[in-house]
Amino acid sequence: MAFENDSFLDLQKFCTELISKYPEKIFSSSDFTSIPEKALISLIQHDNHQMGEVQVWEHVLKWGIAQNPGLSSDPSCYSNDDFKSLKNNLQQCITFIKFTKFTSKEFLNKAYPYKNIIPEKLYEDTIKYFLDNPNNKSEPQPIKSSKNIDSIIITTQHVELISKWIDRLEITDELKSSYEFKLIFRGSRDGFTAKQFHQ
Repeated sequence: MAFENDSFLDLQKFCTELISKYPEKIFSSSDFTSIPEKALISLIQHDNHQMGEVQVWEHVLKWGIAQNPGLSSDPSCYSNDDFKSLKNNLQQCITFIKFTKFTSKEFLNKAYPYKNIIPEKLYEDTIKYFLDNPNNKSEPQPIKSSKNIDSIIITTQHVELISKWIDRLEITDELKSSYEFKLIFRGSRDGFTAKQFHQ
């Protein structure tokens, strides 16, 4: 509702700051595809999100496809009209996707099949970037890391493992998301009684 009326600019800013801290929760919610376009744009153009750019692109595609009932998720099945419909729905969002943060392999597999909806200049500039930097994209861009964990028990390795459990990944899988962990209780600081723990 806040994004449907420009008189709520302060509320829009507050909502954007809030959801940008936990984009995974928004993107994985069951009603993600029903959020307003303006809210989606505010989310993807915010540099504070802790997701890989290719993941952002995949969610933007999911949103765009959902705005076209009956449209397949397989672009190889698309007609020219299908591409036009998807392009119309995403034309305001695509310009905020940082394709140069993809690996060349990610761009080939995830973006190239949708080249018909990417603005021509943006597509050409991205291709030129990869041609000029053939060795700079051999490894994926690292996920922005959270602040240091303020704990004498939990290490960054534990944080990575717990994050994989949350995302239901195997231990050997690459971590795609980053969660914020906050220390809420410390015995040496807060006490060791059951009452203090449950407070």
